Amino acid sequence: MLDVWKPNFPEGIMNKPAIRTIASTLFACFAITANATVIDFNNLAGTAAPNGYQGGSYTYFLNSSFSQGGYTFSSNNTQYWIGTAYSNSDYSDLPYNGTDYLLATNVTITSNTHQPFSLNSVDLGSWGSWFVRGYGSLPLLITGQHADGSTASATFSLTGINYNSVTGNDFERFTSGAAFKNLTSLRISSDSTYFTMDNLDIGASNVPEPGSLALLGLGMTGLLAARRRKQA
Repeated sequence: MLDVWKPNFPEGIMNKPAIRTIASTLFACFAITANATVIDFNNLAGTAAPNGYQGGSYTYFLNSSFSQGGYTFSSNNTQYWIGTAYSNSDYSDLPYNGTDYLLATNVTITSNTHQPFSLNSVDLGSWGSWFVRGYGSLPLLITGQHADGSTASATFSLTGINYNSVTGNDFERFTSGAAFKNLTSLRISSDSTYFTMDNLDIGASNVPEPGSLALLGLGMTGLLAARRRKQA
């Protein structure tokens, strides 16, 4: 549920239709919402794509970018859409979740519309269990660039859960907090080996236009002043 700021109006004043209308609009403008969508890579592996090369059960991008779900995924290394035929069971040493997913060492995500967006969560996994068995975990650095120029960062450590046969545990979910809101870019990177990504829960941050808020505020002030004059 959205947290909405509500001013403390004098008793009975909200019964006036004009004031009720403006107040309702003002409340709506102060509500900051996120039009979230979950981006996956289902049925993409092995398909043709701009900048991509087909490789049977996968598609790969050499130091280039691709667009999916209204966002651009860029990297200075090779990215892959990995299909279920490549890692076809939970008995595999490679991560498996029953669907296609993204494989990368680093990826930067930006909105195709250049609008601020928010990260809610993302499923991440280690590519092969050998690294985690040897070093204990695979740390990923998650960095968000805010619209005001500031940054947010978090380290998310993946463990070697993908090398056993338990269904559904090959990916670990990173759930973000308020720090990853109102972003212009999101970067996920590993300085050691490849990681996997799926089910990116992301969405545009809708912030009211300052001019609209100012006009609504002036309108409310005028109606309140008129109300006081009438009662005087």
